[in-house]
Amino acid sequence: MGTLLKVIGAIWALVGFGNLVMMPWTEASEGVLTFGLMFNMLLFVVPGLIVYGIGSGISKRRESNLNAAESQVPQKPADLSVEERLKKLKALRDEAHIDEKEYESRRRDILQEL
Repeated sequence: MGTLLKVIGAIWALVGFGNLVMMPWTEASEGVLTFGLMFNMLLFVVPGLIVYGIGSGISKRRESNLNAAESQVPQKPADLSVEERLKKLKALRDEAHIDEKEYESRRRDILQEL
């Protein structure tokens, strides 16, 4: 979405700048640009730059959100050795956090990974 808005805004602004260059320059008696040139600026150039800026802001916000999400992904802890895992499992059983049946089941799983 942000890239699309940037492209549309850039094209819109370039059309406006192209019209400024191609439009014949006529000066009023006071030497100011004609109404057509000012109208062209207000119709093409300024809105094109605004749309481009919105697209750029969306792109930057999306990129910063992705970077923030990537930095918040928890890193996988270092794998514990089989001995450490068995000690931790035994401590859970001794503290009555798991029953004997679950202890034996998980112990078998750990030993099967060898």
